[in-house]
Amino acid sequence: MLVIGGPALFTRNGFMYDFTNHLWLVSVQEQAFIEHLAPTYFLNAPMVGAFYPFFVFYGATLYAATGALAALIAGHVTVAYIGASLLAIAAAYGGLLWLARQLGVRSWMAHAPAITFVAGAYYVTNLYGRGAWPEFMATSMIPLVVASGWKLARAPRIEVWPAALFVISTVFFAGSHNITLLFGSLSLIGGLILMRIALGAEVAAVDFGRLLRIAVLLALAVAVNAWFLLPDVVHQRSTLIAVDPIVTWHYTSFFDTPAVLFDPLRTVPRQSSSPALFVQAPDWFLLWVLAAGATLWSRAGRALRRAGVALLVLLAIFLVAIMVGPVWDHLPRTLRQIQFPYRLNTYLDLTASGLVLAAVIAVERVAAPRIATRLRYALGAAAVISVALCVWQLWVPNTHAPLSYNDRDAALASTHITPRTWYDPGVYDDAAQPIVAPPASRSLAIDTSRISGNDVTLTVTPPPGTGPFATNIAGAPYLVTLRGGLVRAGRTIHGLSVMRRRVPGRGPVTMTLGPSGGALTIGRDITLVAIAVLVVLLGCGIVLGRRTRRLRTDAGGPRQERRARTAAEEAAARALP
Repeated sequence: MLVIGGPALFTRNGFMYDFTNHLWLVSVQEQAFIEHLAPTYFLNAPMVGAFYPFFVFYGATLYAATGALAALIAGHVTVAYIGASLLAIAAAYGGLLWLARQLGVRSWMAHAPAITFVAGAYYVTNLYGRGAWPEFMATSMIPLVVASGWKLARAPRIEVWPAALFVISTVFFAGSHNITLLFGSLSLIGGLILMRIALGAEVAAVDFGRLLRIAVLLALAVAVNAWFLLPDVVHQRSTLIAVDPIVTWHYTSFFDTPAVLFDPLRTVPRQSSSPALFVQAPDWFLLWVLAAGATLWSRAGRALRRAGVALLVLLAIFLVAIMVGPVWDHLPRTLRQIQFPYRLNTYLDLTASGLVLAAVIAVERVAAPRIATRLRYALGAAAVISVALCVWQLWVPNTHAPLSYNDRDAALASTHITPRTWYDPGVYDDAAQPIVAPPASRSLAIDTSRISGNDVTLTVTPPPGTGPFATNIAGAPYLVTLRGGLVRAGRTIHGLSVMRRRVPGRGPVTMTLGPSGGALTIGRDITLVAIAVLVVLLGCGIVLGRRTRRLRTDAGGPRQERRARTAAEEAAARALP
C-alpha cells in the first residue's frame, strides 16, 4: 500500500490532469456537505456553466463519500483523497491475498496474485500516469468483491464482517466509474460462466438460500447508488456525449501491439500524449505461469487443469479484443464506449492474477519437493523484477503534462473555479431539447458563484420582451426544474438552455432552479431505503453475532470454534481445484 501510494503520500505532485480534476470534484462535494449536509448533483463554474449535471452521470457516490470524509476531518480534502486511494490499494491487494488464503494457499506465495495485479503497469498508470482516480478506485474493489463474495458463498452462515466488506466494495465498485461497472460486471459474469462450464459438478454446490442472501446484499449495495445511477441510465441518451462519435480502435492502436503489451520492461509509445501511460501485461508472472503449467500439467488434477484452461480462454478473449482492430470495431456501440481498448488491460491483469493463483495452488498441492523449490525461487524472482519495475514506474518517468500542477492543492482555489487542468467541454449538456438560435445580443449569464448545493433562488435581469435568449444554464429540464419569471424555449447547439420571459416586459425577474422530480427523486428514495435496510441488517448481524459467540463460548470456547472453522475452510479448499 505504501509502495504504490508513495508518490501521492510523500510528494505534492499533481500528476496528470485528471488527478487534480478529480481532487477538485471531491472538494465540490466537501463544500456541499459543509453547507447543506448533503451531496450535490451539479457543478457551478464559468467554464461549465450553472447547474452542470456532472454528478448525475459520473461516479457520484465516490465523490460524495470522499467529500463527506473531508468535511468530517475539518476540510482536509487532499488527506481524504489520498486516504481513500490508499484504502483502495489495500482492498485490491488484501482481496487477492484473502482469496488465495481461502483457497488453501498457506505459504508466502499467497501474495503473488496480489503483486501481479497491484504492481502491474496499468494499475499504476491509472492512478498517476492517467490520473483516472474513479476508474482506479472502482477496479481496486473487484478483488475484494470476489474474495468477500467467495467467503459468503462458502461459509456455513453469513458473517457480519465478510458481509460488510462485500457491501462496501460493491457500493464503490458500482458507484465510482460507469465504464468499470459495465466491463467489470461483464468480466466477472464471463469468468464465472467459464469456470462453471470448466468445473461443472466438481465445484461443491452452494445452497440456494445462501446464494439468495448474497443476491439480496448485492442488490442493496447497488441500490445505494440509485440516487445517481437511475437518472444516469434513464437520461444518458439525452446528453451530448451520447451522440458523439465513438473512438475507433486505430485511434490508440499504437498501445495495442504485441511489442508494447509484452515488452518485458516498461515503455510508452512515442505517439502517446501522456508521458507515463504504461500498458504492459505482467509478463514475468505470465512466463512463470507457463513454466509452472508445463512442469505440473500432468500432475495437476482434472479440475485444476480445467480451471487453468478457462482462465486462459478469458485471457485470450481480452487479448483479441485489445489487439485485433476489426474485432473491436464490430463490438456493440455500448461496449465500444469504453473509449480506449487498453482499458481492458485491467481485466487482463486480473485474469493473469487468477492464473498465478491457479499455478500457486498446483505448486503447493502436487509439485515434488525439488520442483516446488525451483518454482518458488522462480516465482520470487518474477515478483522481485515486477516490483522493481513498478517502483521505477512510480518514481522515474515524468507524469506531468504542460498544465499539470507542481502543488496539487493549488487546484483547490475555489469550488466555483475549475482547475487549469479541466478539459470537459460540457459532454453532459442537453441534446434532447430543440435547438434555438437567439440573436447574439440576447443572452443572460448567471453568476455561478452565487449558486451552492442543489437549489437556488436568484433575481436576474434578462433581455426585454418575450423573445428567446441564450443562458449559461447547463441543466436540462429533465434534471433541473425552473420556476418563476422565466420559461424554457430550447437549447443552444452546445446544449445550454435557451429561455424567454414568461410575460412581456423588462427589468429584473425572480427565478428558482432545483432538481427535477422523476428519476432523480425515485433514485434518491431508493438510495435512502437501501441505506436504512443495510444499517438495520448490520445492527441485527452484530447483535446476533455477539449472542452466538456467547453461546459457543459457554459450549466450549472460541478456540475450539476457530479450529473447527479452519478445518472446515481447509476441507472446502481441498474440494476446489
